[in-house]
Amino acid sequence: MKYKAVNTLLSSPAVLGLVNAKVERYGTVTKLAVDEGGYHAEVRLLGRDMPLNITVGVIEFSGDGGRVTLRDLRGSEAWLQHLLEDMVDGREFELPPAAASALRPFRSMLP
Repeated sequence: MKYKAVNTLLSSPAVLGLVNAKVERYGTVTKLAVDEGGYHAEVRLLGRDMPLNITVGVIEFSGDGGRVTLRDLRGSEAWLQHLLEDMVDGREFELPPAAASALRPFRSMLP
């Protein structure tokens, strides 16, 4: 599988823990994966039984790898799609130094 090493990294407790530390106020990311269609996340919001799905089509890293921009986001529900367009798509986010360092070897494998 072309993305096996990246998917192993994405499903690791360290990566899920890092992501969940950022979103714990809203819910939990239960799955992260990548394939030819993009980067996929399954999210369970607090107070909601059914998971939501988010796909990120493009992840762009800054030259030093310390910042990331997410583009071409798709949400599994209309309100989520609008939220992603308004608050996330095209915005640059700072990565914690440990995350930037851990991702550096995998950047060449990402679609």
